[in-house]
Amino acid sequence: MADFDALFFDMDGTLVESKSLARAAFYEGFGKAGYEIRLDPWPYSGRTDNDIIEEFLSDFGLTGERRKEAKEEIVENILQSIFRMIKEKGLNANPGVVELIAKLNEIKLYPGLLTGNMEVIVEPKLKAAGMKREDFAYGGFGDDSTCRADTARKALASASEFLGHDVAPE
Repeated sequence: MADFDALFFDMDGTLVESKSLARAAFYEGFGKAGYEIRLDPWPYSGRTDNDIIEEFLSDFGLTGERRKEAKEEIVENILQSIFRMIKEKGLNANPGVVELIAKLNEIKLYPGLLTGNMEVIVEPKLKAAGMKREDFAYGGFGDDSTCRADTARKALASASEFLGHDVAPE
């Protein structure tokens, strides 16, 4: 038996070669809503999509209902951009990943996801890279919280539920 209960994989840069997909989608998503963002280089690796969106929104001084409406519009724009870019350009799995995930499932060491990506983005990215959402039995996602640690706690809870026992953070 393995010395661990759960295996978590990140999406971008770990499972898939997404390069600047998120950055381009965020620029486009905010731009379509009338908000210009400028970041070069993209310093948001390891953060949740929700956290990044909230940080950018804070730069525009939006509050209350206007902030909520702007966020909804921006998120929808980002999603449309990502889905279009994946369809147009495709997305590759990193070398050996598809085989590794298949083997882990075959030997019943079910992998999970721990990603800053919004959950709705996960399936199209995996599909484009030759995997399925069902290849990952549990997970935590970037729309669960603005805090990556909370996303990890959600992933642990999801793994614990799937496995039928508490999974220790280590």
